[in-house]
Amino acid sequence: MTIAAFLGGGFAVVVRWDHHSGHPGDTAVLVTGTVAMALGARFLREMKVDLPLELLLPVITPFGDLSGLRFVAWQFDGFVVVLMGVALMSALPSAVGATAVAVCIAAGCVWTGLRRTRWAHRGLFSRLSRVQ
Repeated sequence: MTIAAFLGGGFAVVVRWDHHSGHPGDTAVLVTGTVAMALGARFLREMKVDLPLELLLPVITPFGDLSGLRFVAWQFDGFVVVLMGVALMSALPSAVGATAVAVCIAAGCVWTGLRRTRWAHRGLFSRLSRVQ
């Protein structure tokens, strides 16, 4: 995914996409944000535990059983994060603002990944405060 982000950034420099005025500096900032977001999504994907049983329960709607959509969303959450994040980044007019959004999404992915594994940040901070 990281290689694809670098290739996409290189492609954007070559074709001079006018959305962010085609400046190589803006493109480098956008590629950096996209890579950070892709790595955050990868971390989110890798921190999965076993499939929760509540995802296997039926979701009855007027359109039928939609439990399959919940399972697909759980399975491909990293891809969905990158897809939605890049769509949001392309909607913003500023390259720096789009990169800030990408970094915030990456931080949210890391936080969610740590929460999935039940990482206790309080225990870490209390251990660090005891070290003399």
